[in-house]
Amino acid sequence: MQSIQSLSSIDLKKNEPGLLSLAEKMNLPLEFHTREALNSVASIETPSPMVESHVGVKSVSEASAILSAGLGRLIITKKKNKDVTIAVAIEK
Repeated sequence: MQSIQSLSSIDLKKNEPGLLSLAEKMNLPLEFHTREALNSVASIETPSPMVESHVGVKSVSEASAILSAGLGRLIITKKKNKDVTIAVAIEK
């Protein structure tokens, strides 16, 4: 867990209790990105038509991971279950 530097998502989730609680429990910064910023990421490996139809972005998990890693490299593509979707990027 020491290697995780931050958590991130779309700014629509800025009041999401689960995200806020996890960030606090893990003592990690929580970054939120705008739709425009998320859509500016060109290197999305697994875009989501569902997410795009609901919130207007082709990716939240992968794009926010890349942005929070300073336009880093995606090392784990999105993984999801019924409650959460994650992706991991590493700084360049």
